Amino acid sequence: MNVASVGARYKGFEDSDSSDLAATFFLCVSVIAIILTFPLTLWLCFQIVPEYKRAVVFRLGRLKTGQSGPGLIFFVPCIDAVILVDVRTVALDVPPLQILTKDCVTISVDAVVFYHVENPVMSVVNVYNSVMSTGLLSQTMLRTFLGKKTMSEILTDREHIAEAMQVINRVWVLQLY
Repeated sequence: MNVASVGARYKGFEDSDSSDLAATFFLCVSVIAIILTFPLTLWLCFQIVPEYKRAVVFRLGRLKTGQSGPGLIFFVPCIDAVILVDVRTVALDVPPLQILTKDCVTISVDAVVFYHVENPVMSVVNVYNSVMSTGLLSQTMLRTFLGKKTMSEILTDREHIAEAMQVINRVWVLQLY
């Protein structure tokens, strides 16, 4: 049973044809308002997206197209919502964690995570707060991975552990999207 058949049972449920008609109506009204107040809205309808950011545009709550930018983009102020996503590499500090190793030794570990957004649309649509999610995911993966190692393995194989953490994080991020 899909959502449309469940929602059709309730009185007042709008199907996709009437919601598309409403969206077209609101878009036409907004365009007429923009034309009537042209000099004022000229400043409000255009936004400059820098080279290091991408714009994700929602029209009446629906994703309009893929990412926009960099450069000058046009949007309807009352109808479109523009979310700017930074695609530069970001360094995120992981606070010190107390980890219990496989041989029951408590160690304190801190780390730095470098990440960048490859697909801004998926980052905005699928994840509520991608920065916090990335930090929490890296803390969890660090705690889980080092909890399976003994103290001597952690001290001797630091480079191997770093490479394995990178591989594990790439797999988890791909599964998220």
